[in-house]
Amino acid sequence: MESKDDVVSEVYLKTIDVSRITNLAESTIRKYSLELEKQGYEFNKDGDTRLYHADDVTVFNTLKEIREKTKVSLNHAVSVLMTQHSRATQSVARSEVAVTRVQNEEGQHALQSISSEIRNFLEDIKTEFIGFRKELEIERQSNDLFKQELEAERVKNQELEKKLDLIMTELEKLNAKADISNQEPKRKKLFGIF
Repeated sequence: MESKDDVVSEVYLKTIDVSRITNLAESTIRKYSLELEKQGYEFNKDGDTRLYHADDVTVFNTLKEIREKTKVSLNHAVSVLMTQHSRATQSVARSEVAVTRVQNEEGQHALQSISSEIRNFLEDIKTEFIGFRKELEIERQSNDLFKQELEAERVKNQELEKKLDLIMTELEKLNAKADISNQEPKRKKLFGIF
């Protein structure tokens, strides 16, 4: 979660805002900015417009203080300020290098731990996959056996259908003969030959 300092430090100020905060004229802020940029200081910019940060306001206040106390030229005051800024940056850089080494060691340990966990996880997946593949092979063999049994059953059913068709044909013939024999006696009675 962001603290109030984080939120405030992300606010960018314009020249007029810095002028009001530092009690320096806008033209003085621009003049100081140009000299600072000549000596390597970098400001955030949006196109040609400088966007000042809370740290930049501190730099302007420090520069103002140096000039008021020592009465040196702007160029010399900026040189002093940049030297102080450089030393502070180097000190912070050394601290960051030390912290980075510790973080790298911790990071490597964490990576090794994660790598080991991933390796174990992949081995588990591989084992499960092999087991699953064996189950599928057994299921496939079972399906092949079932297909063979089903095919044999289908052949039997076809043979039974053929036999049933033959029986039905024979029954139809018998029924036709029975119908003919049943009709003949009726005719005799009908004509009264008796």
